[in-house]
Amino acid sequence: MNKPGTKKPRRRYRLNVKKMAGALLTTALFAVVTVAAAIALKNAAEGEAALPAAGGLTVTRKVTASATSVIPPIDSEQAASAPGGELSGRLIVVDAGHGGFDPGTSGPSGVREDELNLAVAQYVQAELKSRGAQVIMTRNDGSAIGDSKSADMAARRRIIEQSGSDIVISIHMNSFEDDPGVSGPLTLFMAGSQRGKLLAQAVIDSLNAALGTDGSARARDDLIILKSGSQPCVLVECGYLSNREEEARLQQPDYQKKIARAICDGAGDFFSRQ
Repeated sequence: MNKPGTKKPRRRYRLNVKKMAGALLTTALFAVVTVAAAIALKNAAEGEAALPAAGGLTVTRKVTASATSVIPPIDSEQAASAPGGELSGRLIVVDAGHGGFDPGTSGPSGVREDELNLAVAQYVQAELKSRGAQVIMTRNDGSAIGDSKSADMAARRRIIEQSGSDIVISIHMNSFEDDPGVSGPLTLFMAGSQRGKLLAQAVIDSLNAALGTDGSARARDDLIILKSGSQPCVLVECGYLSNREEEARLQQPDYQKKIARAICDGAGDFFSRQ
């Protein structure tokens, strides 16, 4: 309490510049997010999918699926100034076969195909990105993407069909227990697809050159992945887990990276011939 006759001291108010700047920044960010959300909702209503691209830009591609369908996001950690080359700006789906409850085949040591598929697929993803391509992964961890085999394959097919990608690369491992001496890669393409055949041949030529093998490109008409979408698709059997020596090599990161580089070289060769 003040004594009679004394003046009540004045309070001094100072502007907190940092707090004001923070508040203004928060308001601006909220406005940007609101506008972006409105645009995304508009695109969804018009049957479009907004996919993040290099340099913070957005690639909008028409899709034919329902509004409830989801395309896995393109990895946003791509260089703003992507290098030139045949793969620069290409949109590529990379499919790591099997996963989760579906291990695929296995080798004498017990290694699971799905684990090796994912390792190679992630190296392919990294190599493609380093060359300026955009990548959609059907899976990026050890899980399946469906509750059953049929649901898993349907989900992969839906991703491929909605992606609008230029090509599809599906990674697998082979096995032939009747003859454990069989080794080497091979590629599969959809029977009747001329561009699929060209892609599969370009990839196997590159793998043979890199690994010193003599694998071939073969047509199939019974594989869901190859029948998904209208874009060229190659299923790469990287080697035989039934062969002990090759199984050991396929578990080595350096060998996996060599396979990944060769696959990407083959994809680049394919585009250079178009």
